Amino acid sequence: MRGLIVALVGLGVGLLSAAELPTLSEKPWLGFWVGHEDKKYDFGIGGGGVGEVHFKKDSRDGIARISFQYLIKVQYFVEEELKGKWVRRQMVDDGFETEQEASDEVESFEFVSTFTGDTKAKFGHVIGRKDIRMTAALGESPSKNPLRVGIEFTIPNLYRYVKFDEMSEREAKKKLKGDEIRVQWLKGKKAKYDLSDEVNLSDESLAGEGAAAFSLESRQIAGSEFLLSLGKPKTGRIVFKQAKSLHEGLKVIWYPEPELAEKEGTELVLAVK
Repeated sequence: MRGLIVALVGLGVGLLSAAELPTLSEKPWLGFWVGHEDKKYDFGIGGGGVGEVHFKKDSRDGIARISFQYLIKVQYFVEEELKGKWVRRQMVDDGFETEQEASDEVESFEFVSTFTGDTKAKFGHVIGRKDIRMTAALGESPSKNPLRVGIEFTIPNLYRYVKFDEMSEREAKKKLKGDEIRVQWLKGKKAKYDLSDEVNLSDESLAGEGAAAFSLESRQIAGSEFLLSLGKPKTGRIVFKQAKSLHEGLKVIWYPEPELAEKEGTELVLAVK
């Protein structure tokens, strides 16, 4: 499977290596390596390599972030197949390499992270006027086992303080009215699910090989729509991990096709409308 590993490109003299990512020292990006601010959302990556999407709304003091309880966490990862199971490898705390200094005014940036087992992966970002385009590629590794790289988005429990078990089905549906998820499945079918629907997006009989696009719209995220989609068809897949009801949260995971990892268009597009 070594043929599946994509070599890192453009990593030479001038890299900040064997350390945490450099960080900013002022709010709202205190402790973050990079930050990007938009009218609808903020996106940043902390010094430990974890990203965050913060939703925003109009307030008395102007446009401001909503409660941190509704932020979306972004994890960059490598998985290794061991005895037929995919095992998530951990980022090494002091194993980052980048040419990007800490900044809240960025147009494009990338970093290389070392994971346990001494496997490296590169993650890139290009900030557009309406979206962020994200890439992921495997790098050097001593492992002879199959490896894969990806990016995971954790959608939180949007109604954690609501006691649905004390409501009737009608009351629960009314509470969740207007909140919905849309999925473009790879098998070609478009689907819309209300957050009150009893459906599991990780059910293989429903999901098949995964999805090409996902969106979440909810009053809990300031009425915004959070979207993830493939840059080009057949360059990867989006899969889901869901343990509870839709409104209680889920994980949305993007895997690029390994052999296409550094081809144009092999990217995940993040947008907030």
